[in-house]
Amino acid sequence: MMKKNYNPENERKAWLFLFPSLAVILLFSIYPLFRSFFMSFQTGTLIRQEFGGHENYQKVLTDPLFFRALKNTALFAFGTVPIALIISLAIAWIIFEKVKHKSFFETIFFMPYVTSTIAIGIVFRYFFNGSYGIVNYLLGLVGIPAVNWLDSVDMSMTTLIIFGIWTSLAFNIIILISGLRN
Repeated sequence: MMKKNYNPENERKAWLFLFPSLAVILLFSIYPLFRSFFMSFQTGTLIRQEFGGHENYQKVLTDPLFFRALKNTALFAFGTVPIALIISLAIAWIIFEKVKHKSFFETIFFMPYVTSTIAIGIVFRYFFNGSYGIVNYLLGLVGIPAVNWLDSVDMSMTTLIIFGIWTSLAFNIIILISGLRN
């Protein structure tokens, strides 16, 4: 196999092929990022904006709801990501090492990823419903009283973490199985 040397004449062609992708990235990712940073220093409505300096940042940093939201976000992230990765790695390893019909199980676990989030939410709602949910039924078989997963403020973070884990499992499993194959 012959290795091709770098040819500066091909550099223009490469940039030409990259231009459409770079334009889309610039238009839909980079520009909105800088625009929102610029708008964070503005006051008023979207139509009549005026420069307000760092007043918005002062408001946010003195608002106790901001720190509560920051705490909730950190709790969600640190509760969802490690648990989802551990469960995904365990399932991916079991499929990779122990299961005979690997492609069937890969398809089963990948189905939620290609399914609409709304459909996943509806299934989740039926699983965790306080009155007739499957999870409460299974807990009742063990003798644990029914939990109001969806309507209780006390259970909202736990329910969101479970939903976050559930929705990320499919993608994580497929990525980890690919990594195990290589």
